[in-house]
Amino acid sequence: MGVKDEILEEPVSQDDLGMPRKFHGMEARLSGVSSRFARSRGADTSFLLLQLGGPIAVTTLVRRVTPWLRLARSLGLYRRIPSGDPEFDRLHHVECDDTGYARELLSSRKRRAAIVALLDGTPRAVAVGLNDSGAVATFPAGTTLGKAQWAPMLARLLELRLALPGPQGRRRAFRNSQRRRIGYVIGFLVLSLCFVFAAVLMDRPTTPGMSLVPALATGGGVGFVGLLIGLLGLRGKSAAASEFQMLFLLLAVVSVYAGLLGREAAASLNAHRDTSPPVVHVQTVVRKLMERNNEGGDYPTLFISPWHPGQKPLSLVVSQSEYASIPIGRPVVIVSHAGAYGWEWIEPVDWSAQPPSAPVP
Repeated sequence: MGVKDEILEEPVSQDDLGMPRKFHGMEARLSGVSSRFARSRGADTSFLLLQLGGPIAVTTLVRRVTPWLRLARSLGLYRRIPSGDPEFDRLHHVECDDTGYARELLSSRKRRAAIVALLDGTPRAVAVGLNDSGAVATFPAGTTLGKAQWAPMLARLLELRLALPGPQGRRRAFRNSQRRRIGYVIGFLVLSLCFVFAAVLMDRPTTPGMSLVPALATGGGVGFVGLLIGLLGLRGKSAAASEFQMLFLLLAVVSVYAGLLGREAAASLNAHRDTSPPVVHVQTVVRKLMERNNEGGDYPTLFISPWHPGQKPLSLVVSQSEYASIPIGRPVVIVSHAGAYGWEWIEPVDWSAQPPSAPVP
């Protein structure tokens, strides 16, 4: 097999929308078969594409087994597709929308040899695939192919592209995967909004000694249960690994909101179930600060002197009028409780009441 036409530098092609685009690379034709070795501008990989015949309608990708792929296989995120060659299956990972298609494709020793030759050749391909664009070998960024390397590589790609099985079930598997992804996003939005609104609407008292344990336990529990359900539900499904990665990222955000709600709920229960007697502290305002949030809103904040050794000043958000009328050094009465779970909390401060004459030492 030889290159019939001249090599074209910077060939112009069309993208999915029919707009012209340029590639860094070369283009040639082999007895009417279009092929291209190119790198899209700004991309971090190069590829050798052999375009032949109509659409395949099934996507197949073969890569070397990496530590991540080995872990994903053991967790069931990637479905093993046996080729009949144990050594090939041990060293190579196959992804395909249709298991029957992949088995039939890899049943040919000649096609398996062509894949291994591309993955282990010079230069070594990162992955070998078959899709609607044709047969593709992907290489690391900066890879260059001389004219002498074109012919054997295209011959191997041609072996992969010819006599392919039919596309049974590919469209159905793709639609199911898309539905699951849409479900993940909808579930993420619903859960996040519910957790945030519940946390905002929950009227919990100021709890200076609040622990982070409730937040970590709630957020971690929600994330663990979600990942476990996703892991069991996606085992053996097509494109399970990419779906699990998407689910992991969404659950990470949901876990933060769940932790916020867990912390608010624990603080409320700590005060609601508390039967300890009130303890009165007469403290002073030691600092005033007008804090601003990211949206430009103002938070007038007063800092109260601590009543426990080593305790930080207590910060209380007040109204604009209270902030303007309360001077630094003003005495203030703080009523605290031990808390049902050991987290000290304070009752709302009545700033309109007459302050005591002097703080209790």
